[in-house]
Amino acid sequence: MGFRDKIFVIVTQYGKIGSLLAHSCLLITTSTSTNVKFLLGSITPLYQLCASHIATVITTENSGDGRAVVVRLALMKNSDNNDGDQDEEIGDEELFNEIESMVKELVLESTVLTTFDKLKREMIIRRKVHLVLLLSEIYIYHVIAIPNLDTRATSEPTPKIIGIKNDHYIDEFGRQRFFRGLNVVYKGFPYYPRIDAFDPVTSFTEEDMKILASVNMNVIRLGVLWAGVEPVRGKYNETYLKIIKSIVDKCNLYGIYVLLDSHQDVMSDRFCGEGFPRWAVRTEGTWPFPIPIGLTAAIYDPITGLPDKVTCGRVNWALLYLSRAVNVAWQRLYDNYDGLRDAFAAQWAKIASIFKNSNNLLGYDLLNEPWPGDTYSNLGLWFPSVNTRTNLGPFWDAISAELRKVDNNGIVFFTGVTWDLFGNNFDHVPGGPIYQNRSSFGYHYYKEVRIKPPNMDFQVHLEDIGRTGGSSMLTEFEAAYDSGKNLPGLLTIIQAADKYLQSWIGWQYKDFFPLTRQLPGDGLIDPNTGQVRPDVAKIFSRTYAEAVSGNTLSMEFDEDFKLVYEINPSIKKPTVIKIQEIYHYPNGFIINISPNGKVEWRKNGNSILVSPIKGANIQNGEVITISISAK
Repeated sequence: MGFRDKIFVIVTQYGKIGSLLAHSCLLITTSTSTNVKFLLGSITPLYQLCASHIATVITTENSGDGRAVVVRLALMKNSDNNDGDQDEEIGDEELFNEIESMVKELVLESTVLTTFDKLKREMIIRRKVHLVLLLSEIYIYHVIAIPNLDTRATSEPTPKIIGIKNDHYIDEFGRQRFFRGLNVVYKGFPYYPRIDAFDPVTSFTEEDMKILASVNMNVIRLGVLWAGVEPVRGKYNETYLKIIKSIVDKCNLYGIYVLLDSHQDVMSDRFCGEGFPRWAVRTEGTWPFPIPIGLTAAIYDPITGLPDKVTCGRVNWALLYLSRAVNVAWQRLYDNYDGLRDAFAAQWAKIASIFKNSNNLLGYDLLNEPWPGDTYSNLGLWFPSVNTRTNLGPFWDAISAELRKVDNNGIVFFTGVTWDLFGNNFDHVPGGPIYQNRSSFGYHYYKEVRIKPPNMDFQVHLEDIGRTGGSSMLTEFEAAYDSGKNLPGLLTIIQAADKYLQSWIGWQYKDFFPLTRQLPGDGLIDPNTGQVRPDVAKIFSRTYAEAVSGNTLSMEFDEDFKLVYEINPSIKKPTVIKIQEIYHYPNGFIINISPNGKVEWRKNGNSILVSPIKGANIQNGEVITISISAK
C-alpha cells in the first residue's frame, strides 16, 4: 500500500513484513523540526534513535518534498542476530550506519522514479536487514500525520562577523560584538542532538533556540566531532554535515551565532572518551590502555571492541589522559604519523567549505582541550613554554593553513593546554601575524584546574593576546546547576568577564550525552521538567551590550547596568543593549544617557537600540555613557 502524502519506510531483520506486528515500532513526522510520535509497538533506545534519524535523513536529503515520514522497525537483538558466526556479530552503531547508507541510497534513486514498481526497493546486508522504501501515488492511510507547524522566528538575520579589531569581534557594519551563550555538544553517537522534538536532556530544536534567545543568549558552541564527520577514512558523512548545517541555519533565525567545535575528551571512545574516529587512534607498539593508570589492561566489550564500563569507571575520566597509549596517540597526531594530521586538517577544510557562507558563523574552534603529546618520552611537554613551540603551535599552523585554502576570512579559534596558569607561551596566532585580525584564543575556566580567581585568569589571557595579537573568548566554564550550589561561582565568572570585556560560552546547555562529565545535570533547563530554571535564567540574562557602534571602554551590571563607549558616528547601525524585563525590570526601567542631546534610544522587543540624534553634532571618539536602572 502506498501514499501520495507520506513516505513509508520499513526496516526489518525478520525477512517478512507479516512478522513485524510483535516487534514493530511506528513513527510519523513531517519535518526535522516537529514532534516525533510512536504509535505502535515497543520503544527501545535503538528504535528511537533509528526511527528519528531515518526521518531526519529523508527530510534532509529531500528538503523540498514536504511529505510526512512513516517508519516501521523490527530489529533483532545482538544475541538473536549472530547465526552462530561470531565474525558476523556487529554492534548497534554499525547497524545504524548500514541502515543510514541504505536509506540515503534509496532516497537518491527514488527521486528520478515515478511508478510503484520502481519505487519499491529491498536491500539485504550481512545482518539480514531488509529495507523497503515506498514513495507512492495513493493518498489515503489509516494514521493521521502530525501537522507541519511553521514556527518562524521574528528576529532579523544576524550580521556577519567579518574579523577582529582592537581585540574585539567586528560585524559587517563596523560594530564591536559581544557574545553570551552555552555549549551544545552531543558527545555520543550519532554526535548531534535530537532535532525532531524537544527533550529536556537530548534535544536542540527551535524551541531550544527560542529559550536561549529569551534569556538574551546569542551564541552556541556546537560540537562537530571528527568521528561524525569522517567515520571511515576518506569518506565524509554528508548527512551528518547537512544535519549540523540545518542547526546552524535555524540558529540564524533566532539571532544565534555558532562557533563550530571539534570536540574531544581523551581523544576517542577507544579511550573511554569521544571525538576522534577509531581509525585515527594509532597506538600499535605501545602499552595496553589504560596502563599505567589502573595498573591492568582494559577489558573490552566483545561486541563493540571498546573498553567496557568497568574499565572506564575505574578512575575519573580525566586521569585516563595519563595512560601511555593516549600519550602516544596524541604524539602521532602531531607527528603526522600515517598522515593523521593531514586527515584532521582535510576534514576541517571540508567543514569550512560547507559553513563559510553561513551568516551566523562565528568561527572554527580547531580542537577542544588538546593534550600536549607524549609526556613519557618528553617530560618538557608538561610546560606550556615547551608544548606550544614543539607540538601545539606547529599543529595549529598546519590545520589553519589547510582550512584557509577554503575560507581565508573566517575566524580560527585555537587554544593551549588547560593548565597554562601563567600564560600560553604562543608567539604567534595560527598562520602568523597576517591572521591576527582573524584569530582568537579560546580558553576555559574550571576552578579545579585554574586555581586562581577568574579575574586573575582573564588578565593572563589578555597579556597573551597582547603578545600574539587577535582576540580571546571564554569558551567553557562550569555552568551546571548542582542543586543551586554552583550559582554564586557562576555569577563571579560572568561578572569578571564583564569587567574584562570578555565574551563567554558556558558548559553546557543540556547534558545531551553526559560522557566525560564532572557534575551531573545542567543549568538552564531542569532535566526532569523541561522548564527553564528562573534563578539560572536571571544570571544568564544579565543586561549587556550585544553590539556597540564605537569602541567599548567599560561595561558592568550589578544592580544597575552601565556602558561607556567612544562613539563612531560613521557607523549607521545602532548600539544594541539586551535586557530581560521579567527577571531584572519587572516594574519597568529608567535609562540615563550622557552627554545630553547626542544619542537617543528606542525599545524593540528585548533590545534597547541607541542611535545618534539626527542633526546632532557628534565628534568621532566622543564618550557616551548609558545607564539602565530598575524602577
